[in-house]
Amino acid sequence: MKKLFLSFAVFSAIASCSNDNDHNEQRESIEGNWKVQKAEIFVQGTNKTTIFLPQGCEAENTLEFDGINQVAVNYELKNNVCSPKANSIQYNYDKSSRVIYYNTENGQYSYKITLLTKTDMVIENDKYGVDDNGNTKIFKRYYKKIK
Repeated sequence: MKKLFLSFAVFSAIASCSNDNDHNEQRESIEGNWKVQKAEIFVQGTNKTTIFLPQGCEAENTLEFDGINQVAVNYELKNNVCSPKANSIQYNYDKSSRVIYYNTENGQYSYKITLLTKTDMVIENDKYGVDDNGNTKIFKRYYKKIK
C-alpha cells in the first residue's frame, strides 16, 4: 500500500510540473486583446522618464493579436462620440527572442516584449530616436489583457 501511495505521489508531482509548464506557455502568449494602460519615454543618459496616460477616446484603444495579424483599434472623437477605426497589419513573433516583426512598405519594424504574463505585456521600441544631446530614447507601452 505504501508503494502504491508513493507511486501515486511521484506521478502527481510529475503531472503537476507538466501542468505548470502548460500554464507558462499559455501565460506567455501574445494572442488576445490588449488595452494600453500607459506609455513611457525613457531617455538614456539623463535617466528622465516621461509618462503618458491614455485620456478621452484614446483610453479605448486596443490591440488584438490573432497569430497572423495585429489589429489596432484606435478611437477618435467624431460628433462627440468615440468612434473606432481599425488597422490591420501582418506580424511575425519570435517566441524565443520575444521580438515582434512587422513588414510594411516603409521597411521592417521590430519591437521587443520585455514583460509578458497571462495578464500584462510591455512592448519596447529602443529605436525610437534620440534627443538633442544624442541620448537614445526608449519608448515603452504597457498593456493589460482584456480577452
